[in-house]
Amino acid sequence: MVVPAKEEGAWFRQRGYPHFDVPRSFESASDLVGNPIRVARHAFRPFLMFEKTQRRFKKDSAGIRKKKTREIMYACHSDSYIYSYYAHLLNERYERILASCDFEPAVIAYRQLGRSNIHFAKAAFDRIQKVGDCTVIALDVKKFFDSLEHKLLKNHWKKVLRVDELPADHFAVFNRRFPRRAASAAA
Repeated sequence: MVVPAKEEGAWFRQRGYPHFDVPRSFESASDLVGNPIRVARHAFRPFLMFEKTQRRFKKDSAGIRKKKTREIMYACHSDSYIYSYYAHLLNERYERILASCDFEPAVIAYRQLGRSNIHFAKAAFDRIQKVGDCTVIALDVKKFFDSLEHKLLKNHWKKVLRVDELPADHFAVFNRRFPRRAASAAA
């Protein structure tokens, strides 16, 4: 497997948080992620978790700002390089698929488009103003990623790769990244 060169915004980022292992150099991380057999046999480590509490900007009906607590989980350094690299591989292919779709401009979540939510919101308001009378729906699905059907996710992963079965390295990443229901998705 050819590992892409180190470049700003690509798959490799040096992380300095404490975990079960130490950060690797780009060369060491490339040796790991560039070897599919090594990734397939990699012993993924447990995620570390902490709760992050933030004060909400918006006040409730009583004028009180509530706090929102979120569980934050993060992988050890070696695992994070693998996840980042495989996300990079999938993202490149996914972007090519989107480029051939009519609805590509509407897909903005989890993409590197060089613009912020402010830019997308302005574009939406400009479009609404141009269209005139219309209905707009805004949704925030609670625990969306926790509720994903893993068999469906696996099938779309295969579709992006254009394969009938996930290669062993991709399956190892999928199986570790989504462990709760990955066994049922293996069927």
